[in-house]
Amino acid sequence: MDRLSAIEVEDQDCNEDDSIEGELTKPHISEGCVPLNISSNQNEQVKRKLDDVTNESDQDVLNWPPLSKEPLNEFNTPGYICQAFPCLFPYGKADLRDNRQTKVSPSDYFKHLLRYEDNRFAQHTRFRFFAMNSLMRWSGIEKGNLYVNKHSDMKNMNVEELKEKVKENPSLVDSIMFQCSNVRGSKTYWKSKSKELLEMIEQLGMPTVFFTVSAADFHWPGLFKLLCPEEDLSTISEKKRADLIIEYQHRGSPHVHGLLWLKNAPDITDLSKKSDEDIGKIIEYFDTLISSTNPNVNAPPAVIHPCRIELEDIIDLKKDLAELLNRVQRHTKCTEGYCIKNTGCRFKFPKEMREFSEIQFKGNGEPEFVPKRNDERLNKYNPYIILLWRANMDIAPVLSKQALVNYLAKYVSKHEVKSQSMQEVFKEVCESSNSNAKNAIQKLYIKACSDRDFSAQEVGHIIMSEKLVSCSRSFVSLYLPKEENWVPLNENARNSKSLVQKYSERNQQLYGNKSLWYMTTWFDFQHKRIRSNHVIVVVFPKIKFKENQDRNEGFYRMKVLLHVPWNSMNQFENESWEQLYKDNIDVIKKEESDYVNNLGGIDIDVEEVLNDDDFENGDAPYRTTTEDHMIISSMLPGQNVAAPEIGRRYLDTINGWNSSIQSYPNYTIEELQNFLASNKANFQNVAEIPHYPNVQFNIDQMTVITLIEEHITEITNAEKCAIHLPKSVVVQGPAGTGKSLVIRAVTNRIMTALGVNSILLLAPTGVAAVNIGGSTIHSKLHISNIYDFEDLRNEAARKFCNEMKDVIVIDEYSMVGCAMMAAIDRRLKQSTGNYDALFGGYIVLFFGDVYQLPPVKDTPLYSEVIPQNPAKLHGKFVFSEIESAIFLRKVHRQSDPQFQSVLDRISRGKVIQDDYTYLKSRFLLNVSSDERKDFKDAIRLFPTKPLVQKHNIDYLTSLRHCVTNEPVPIAIIPAKHNCPKAESGSIDDASGLSSSLVLGLTCKIMLRCNLWTEQGLVNGAVGIIIDIIYRPEERPPFDMPAVLICKFEDYKGPFLNNDNEKKTGAYYSNVKIMDNKMWCILYKNKFSNSSCCSFYYT
Repeated sequence: MDRLSAIEVEDQDCNEDDSIEGELTKPHISEGCVPLNISSNQNEQVKRKLDDVTNESDQDVLNWPPLSKEPLNEFNTPGYICQAFPCLFPYGKADLRDNRQTKVSPSDYFKHLLRYEDNRFAQHTRFRFFAMNSLMRWSGIEKGNLYVNKHSDMKNMNVEELKEKVKENPSLVDSIMFQCSNVRGSKTYWKSKSKELLEMIEQLGMPTVFFTVSAADFHWPGLFKLLCPEEDLSTISEKKRADLIIEYQHRGSPHVHGLLWLKNAPDITDLSKKSDEDIGKIIEYFDTLISSTNPNVNAPPAVIHPCRIELEDIIDLKKDLAELLNRVQRHTKCTEGYCIKNTGCRFKFPKEMREFSEIQFKGNGEPEFVPKRNDERLNKYNPYIILLWRANMDIAPVLSKQALVNYLAKYVSKHEVKSQSMQEVFKEVCESSNSNAKNAIQKLYIKACSDRDFSAQEVGHIIMSEKLVSCSRSFVSLYLPKEENWVPLNENARNSKSLVQKYSERNQQLYGNKSLWYMTTWFDFQHKRIRSNHVIVVVFPKIKFKENQDRNEGFYRMKVLLHVPWNSMNQFENESWEQLYKDNIDVIKKEESDYVNNLGGIDIDVEEVLNDDDFENGDAPYRTTTEDHMIISSMLPGQNVAAPEIGRRYLDTINGWNSSIQSYPNYTIEELQNFLASNKANFQNVAEIPHYPNVQFNIDQMTVITLIEEHITEITNAEKCAIHLPKSVVVQGPAGTGKSLVIRAVTNRIMTALGVNSILLLAPTGVAAVNIGGSTIHSKLHISNIYDFEDLRNEAARKFCNEMKDVIVIDEYSMVGCAMMAAIDRRLKQSTGNYDALFGGYIVLFFGDVYQLPPVKDTPLYSEVIPQNPAKLHGKFVFSEIESAIFLRKVHRQSDPQFQSVLDRISRGKVIQDDYTYLKSRFLLNVSSDERKDFKDAIRLFPTKPLVQKHNIDYLTSLRHCVTNEPVPIAIIPAKHNCPKAESGSIDDASGLSSSLVLGLTCKIMLRCNLWTEQGLVNGAVGIIIDIIYRPEERPPFDMPAVLICKFEDYKGPFLNNDNEKKTGAYYSNVKIMDNKMWCILYKNKFSNSSCCSFYYT
């Protein structure tokens, strides 16, 4: 290589546009180079300076390039590169086309210049693009010549003849482009790498994991030592760091995608058919490779960015790992334009906390490994890789072949930016050319090399021959054309023999009985020896079997040539490939089973997966989560680390959660868990006669009480009752009319006269049942499904009949729908056997207000629409047959007549403007501060779930210990799911159940199911957390507590014998939540009578 001279140019005499500094300040150009017209003033300045230099140093004169309308010939014009870049070649020497003793290849020439000591070529903003453009064009011309030389029929073919040939055989375009597939960075290059990758999967089997790593190019000290070796890395400003970084393609920093085949990895084929034991072993194996556990979620930000610390400078690996993860692996914030899509994060953050890893099967049946997690915003990682790599990464096990193929073929090894398909490019080139086929093919190759933008960083990678793909296995491309001539793929190959030719000339004595597949896989033809590791064979074209039997001759030919030993293509003349295939089917199948792992019989259709449409379509299904596996955290030094969330604060993590059991020395954890169930099973409920209300009933109320007294007389002495008494009665009255008092009075009269077991008190919900001291309709009448009603049989029927009473009272009948009414009627008739009388002849009283809560998933009794469902039609008829109705009109609870009128109009849906004006007086701003204090502990009803969540978190944060006044530690309790769909579902999908609970001592909870209705533990009962007990070695947020100790004011059942508040009548109960029978939600009101309540509206 000729020596490149350097020259110093004075600033005042050198035009800024031609200076190195001026070049560095210009925008980066990602397009082909087009010479600019230089002004006469610039021409004069450059010529004058060069003349001065020539006179002073007695150097040769640098010839200025002539201006012409015709482009110069870049192959036989010496010095044209020096003339195009005079600032880079100030002495006009060392041009590529200069005569020299040793020939220098264009690739080595440009590499040398970019490595030149003073960095002027590498720093020039346009030279690298010029070099790239030249190399790719020259490569296209060379490969076009090579293809035509190996296909003699094309040497004298014109464009029209070439178009006709392609029309007859469209696959000819793929055959032509096969020669161009080793041009690094081109679309055909990435397509060929995709084929290699798919063939590797098919021949080696499924890889164990795939991973992705990104570059911390703002921070890596090694990178900045190369970019600015003279500077102290600790003093480089953030602005200079940013200015030194140039994007790679359209993705910003370069990403590295990798596959790992690990020895002794478990077999993951047919996971859905594996036993639980095998699945457990697979999960255990991947737990050693993949983690979503943060060693210290609350670790403070490192003083020095962790990516800027080199491995040998690390003292505490665990601390460093935590700092590194918190800085580069956490998806700290969801923002519009980056990850928020359709109101949700496209990366599915925040993710649910998990106490253990598992393999879930998604809706499409594809398996997914979900590692255990203690940080809902941490991306998956491998600790060894991330500690060495010092930047963001992602890693996942390979559990599904189809998902792997789709992702890798169309994402990892895809080319950059959508461009025309090869058929379209071919058509465009042919239409724009009137020359021969050779020129058209050369243009096609040049077009393929420049069908997209190339950024500065990528250009540097390609020119310097930096690896774009690295693999532990070698690949051999085996071309099986109809003719024997083969266009070699190897970069260094020119007119060498094809593998097919080499195979036909093999040593017959040693390898005569070996197939082309075996020899290609195991034999090194260049060194004439057996390989230590077999290569991955990429067959081109790879023909798939077609359902049309008449079109499979190419498939049969490929199979025979690959797997049946042969010596010459001539031996197959006048032979049917289909018959040859059938005659040798056993040989072919044996070799395929020995050397081709088809992974459960699912073959990979390479040509289908890698067709141009799939390859280019930016809206293909696999692109729906672009960059899914590159969750790039903000890595700026000033990044704000979010404050630890509640449940992960320091006081939450250091709390002695396992020591709570010591407060209950008389119980084991198992006894506490079974306390409620065992006491409920053995509990003897002693009915008590409620006190008769000490009030003066009005005429309407007394009508109901008098009717019951008459029924009592009829039961005890039928002769004294001469008139017919209605046995089915509706007692209708709005809120505050004293319906509950009437029920208590009726209950007192019946129990006193007929005995404590003579009345059955029922309600649709647990809360309503507790209010009247009764049970739910479902439990007492054994109604499990109102639309699939079944009669009780055998012992269940006998026991039910024995439990029935003389009088039945049903409260809140507005929540009883038509289907439920039918079920009540049928069950009561079954009890008495009297199917002719309504409700089997029982005395049944319905209390409630039809203007209050409607039924759930049922048709209201008052609906004017005739139902089509038989059960609903039956219930509608039963309701119409009720004999009597008594109306309670006098409201006693509200003394304000105006307020009563407002409530009445609201219930009827007839609100007027005056009602809003009246209620407005109770808005928060219109209430005095003293009165607001009365609502401090009131139930709050919010219009949106985010407001509920915010209030609950604020409330939990404000909790204080009653003695020390210190903040109360909070526990995050993860839910247990019975299927993958439940785990991935939303709160709405789970009927309001959250995937986690956040609880602390003294916080209020509300039961969401009926645990023991008769004793007050019902859906909607509000209690207080007294204690949270964990098993040894378990703690939040990874594990569920073993027991919650709660206090419910309305609970009347057995209590723990160490209850210190027994004398107050407030009893403790434990609530077992591990079996998913109990869920709690903070401050959500569902049909409860509250003394005061706050409403929030939007």
